[in-house]
Amino acid sequence: MKALSIRQPIAYLAGCLLGDAWLATGTRRAPSGYLCLRVADQDFADAFAAAITAGFSVPAKVNVDERGFYLVRKSNGGRRFDVLRGFEPLTNDARAAWLRGFFDSEGNVVCAPKPAAGPRSWDRRVSMFSTNQDTLWRARRALSALNIEAKGPVEWKGGAGRYGSKQVFAVVLISSWENYVRFGDAVGSSIGRKAAALATLPGTYQDDLKACAREAQQKGVQVRLARKAAGGRY
Repeated sequence: MKALSIRQPIAYLAGCLLGDAWLATGTRRAPSGYLCLRVADQDFADAFAAAITAGFSVPAKVNVDERGFYLVRKSNGGRRFDVLRGFEPLTNDARAAWLRGFFDSEGNVVCAPKPAAGPRSWDRRVSMFSTNQDTLWRARRALSALNIEAKGPVEWKGGAGRYGSKQVFAVVLISSWENYVRFGDAVGSSIGRKAAALATLPGTYQDDLKACAREAQQKGVQVRLARKAAGGRY
């Protein structure tokens, strides 16, 4: 899984803004508001803070809030972050970074054996969710430009969850070895647990499950070593 170019931090942040990140309204102390992210994964918060620093040449740090979540909050001084609103990636590198930000925020990987269905059966799924179908159509077009096949938006029946009572929609990757490899190589994830699951998916198409497990373990180690070498950045 390749690391994102440091030239694409703005695209990454714009993708995050369609999910877990938000631009807060202004206050007396900060009339222009704040760019914020509050998440359970420290590596996601680290990547978000690093993207702010790389994209806007301002320091950003990760704090822990009163509930134990990782919080990044940076003043929108001079309205520098307004460029993230409605950002449209125009190159494949920018599309990959934008998709990673959106996937880090609103993506899910399922990779689990189904022994009841047979020794070679797996539940495999890579999805992105939103209550806004236009956002998902944008994601699907970006995936298509990267030669990654997906279906949707489709209504998601798995429950609204943190979306409350709103109808949730999903874009779901077509399940195939080639598709999962392309997504892992081009987009990937800054979140270790998601990156490890993406690395495992292609190996589940092997006939030898023991070999599959060994390969998945090796890929997981490679992902962790690559993240460590990159300082945990996106």
